[in-house]
Amino acid sequence: MIVFGIDPGSRFTGWAVIDYAPSQSHCIAAGRIVLKQNSFTERLMHLHSGLTEVIQEHQPVHIGIETVFVQKNVQSALKLGQARGVALLACAQHGVEPIELSARFVKQCVTGSGSATKQQVASMIRRIMGLNQILSEDASDALSIALSCGHMVYTSQKRGVSL
Repeated sequence: MIVFGIDPGSRFTGWAVIDYAPSQSHCIAAGRIVLKQNSFTERLMHLHSGLTEVIQEHQPVHIGIETVFVQKNVQSALKLGQARGVALLACAQHGVEPIELSARFVKQCVTGSGSATKQQVASMIRRIMGLNQILSEDASDALSIALSCGHMVYTSQKRGVSL
């Protein structure tokens, strides 16, 4: 099952595509979209075109996206929310309803602890996926989201529950 993960951001957005299987998942591709220091509107347009390109290329069956978390800086939270909105739009335009996952749930799925550090998650995701190279933080997060999404879908189907 082809699963796409998105770690939205207003400067960098991580993405990853995996072939999910309960016993052994494989990373197909992972990367990040760098949103240059143009106007915010131009960054959102670039984000949309970048996500659209990789979604069209890989045709995922499921897409996982990280939910918004509370931030101290209101302006940062608003920009993150707008970037998430663009990511949700790209998913909808390709007919895939995204599955929203909390950072805590993703950490729990990958490491067994919902309070794991980003470094612990990155290390575990490299081990689980059998990767030798070090990914950008954004791509690693997106890979964790894709894996957690695949796991959630698989366990839901196994139990006969629809998401």
